[in-house]
Amino acid sequence: MTRAVRVVGLLLGLCIFDRPVAAQDTTAPVAVLRVAIDGEGPFVRGQRVDLLVEALTSASLDRAPLLPAPEGDGLVVFGPVDRPTSIRDRIDGLDVNGFRWRFAVFPVRSGDRTITPLTVDMAGAVMATEPLQLSSTVPDDLRHIPDYAVSTDLSVEQTVLP
Repeated sequence: MTRAVRVVGLLLGLCIFDRPVAAQDTTAPVAVLRVAIDGEGPFVRGQRVDLLVEALTSASLDRAPLLPAPEGDGLVVFGPVDRPTSIRDRIDGLDVNGFRWRFAVFPVRSGDRTITPLTVDMAGAVMATEPLQLSSTVPDDLRHIPDYAVSTDLSVEQTVLP
């Protein structure tokens, strides 16, 4: 009886562990880096312009990669302004996942400005963007005013006391 149990156990083990492993995808992981300016220019000097950066890959990720802050002459950049957002997409029929960052860019000089290329290491794939152009101007109505504030949501309240 003991010998029969051993033989059955051995055969069962072979049936379970001798299965061929599912075919693994041996193609290199897809990695994509996308950069976009949220909105259309030209922008007003001093106006906040959101710069969106998306890093996507088909490789597995356990954390967001470190992303250097963009730079540019005549630009002040803050950010990322919040934590990276997890995103999913489908590129050429392949599921990819990654992260989106939002940077706040403020042009402090008028004219065409260049945001320098960003380099990101995404799961072993080092990617770089092209330089990005941003145009800013001062409206004619503001040219004679030395200091002004640009806002999309501004409210002013004045109280006059007798």
